Amino acid sequence: KDVTENAKEIKGITWEQMQRQAAIQIWKENGMTAEDIGIICDVDEVFTRDFLLAAQTCDIPQFRPGQDCSAPKIIAKTANIEMTPDCVKERYWFHPDMIIGECIEGIGGDSE
Repeated sequence: KDVTENAKEIKGITWEQMQRQAAIQIWKENGMTAEDIGIICDVDEVFTRDFLLAAQTCDIPQFRPGQDCSAPKIIAKTANIEMTPDCVKERYWFHPDMIIGECIEGIGGDSE
């Protein structure tokens, strides 16, 4: 069923959980493996190009094979900017996130 039909009734955290489940399903359908890294973010929460290149080539402990999945992800800390970079608030957001496929349920983790 298309969730957009009920979008007005779906609020807050429920909507975000549904989006995450849809992302995981799409990752699975597109062949994500236990060695791949998934990125969870909103369109205005992105890693820099340099960080993404480093994630592809560097040895990152959270993404090593054989995880116990107790700490399988990296959580970025971003400054909250309102309208322009000149208007930085003293608030920080803890997004985007990167997670190893091995610890995603249905890809590398248990289930399905």
